[in-house]
Amino acid sequence: MDKKMLEKIQDEMKIPASAMKKINKNREDILNGQFIQHKKVVQRNFQKKVLMFTLVAAATGLLILSFKTPISGAMEELFGISRDPAVQAIEEKDIATKINLSSIQNGREIKLTKFVSTPTKIAFDYELEIDDELRLLIEKNSKIATENPLIKGGPTMQHIRFGLFEEGNTEDLIGGGGAGSTFRLEGNKLYGTGTANFSRDKVSDNAKLTLHIYELSWQDYEQFQTVMVEAMEENSPAFSVPNVIQYEGDWSFDIEHKPITTTKTPQIKNIDQVTDIKVKSDALQTIARFKAPIELADPEDPLAIPKKMYSSNLFKNGVKINQELNMVSWNPKTGEFKISFNLSALDMKTTYRVQIDEIDNLTGESVKEIGSFEVKNN
Repeated sequence: MDKKMLEKIQDEMKIPASAMKKINKNREDILNGQFIQHKKVVQRNFQKKVLMFTLVAAATGLLILSFKTPISGAMEELFGISRDPAVQAIEEKDIATKINLSSIQNGREIKLTKFVSTPTKIAFDYELEIDDELRLLIEKNSKIATENPLIKGGPTMQHIRFGLFEEGNTEDLIGGGGAGSTFRLEGNKLYGTGTANFSRDKVSDNAKLTLHIYELSWQDYEQFQTVMVEAMEENSPAFSVPNVIQYEGDWSFDIEHKPITTTKTPQIKNIDQVTDIKVKSDALQTIARFKAPIELADPEDPLAIPKKMYSSNLFKNGVKINQELNMVSWNPKTGEFKISFNLSALDMKTTYRVQIDEIDNLTGESVKEIGSFEVKNN
């Protein structure tokens, strides 16, 4: 974050000079995720996603590099889960994704229009009519997010809480996975997309699934940035902002489509400085585990933080496309990485290249490449 950017932020947010000094002083803390919102509000990334959760993860020996709502945006004329290239590969095989289910709670109807699942991921589209109050908040937030470089995600991000259950089992499969949602607005109709990624097989092959949507909620970005600045000025490591609008209930949908069980073991080639590579694809994503030659943290210190930071970059047929990275984590004490990305087991054409870079702790910019490999299904 250079001087010009800080001046731009100060001008747009009308931040006091004293607060700007704190922002400048604590910018590394921000980049490393030390400013964190408490539970029940939407977590925000301030600069590079690759530096989130540094302090919390250090205690557990695992560092989360990025975690995203995996809508690729590869085809802008498409909406919802059909924008995901893995879903495109499924639909090109005429595998059913469309569904027509409706659930009403507290006088509000949510319609489920698409759903697809594999052992490691689910994705679904839903729609609902919203009140004028929410429409006006979204329009206001959209303007603020466009003008404010510290607020990422902008008008298409919201908090969603949902659960997934197999018939005869009370375990919520979403527990331990990462869930997210994006949406678009047309008048007073909201079209949403929900996803959940798992780092291991969780959905059974012949599972009869039920999806529950419990909550959709939104914050006021104006209030968010005010509280954020106050937290910076007070050097507070955390802050919370209440949701100003919440739709709560238990919208339940019994899913007709069975999980897609197709899997592949992709070909690995052009390996450079990376070892112990294990890769598996299902119809919605590919999970890769490997070791990279990073500078390890002290294995004897349970709170050791790595001296250097690393990021994973993804290239699709030679073009950088990090938006197709679903989740990236690495262990700073062993050099073990785990990533997932949108290569479908049904896609036999696309070559993905995974690249690990050492990055600057302050800017998040790449310092040098330290390893890479390519993956393609045969």
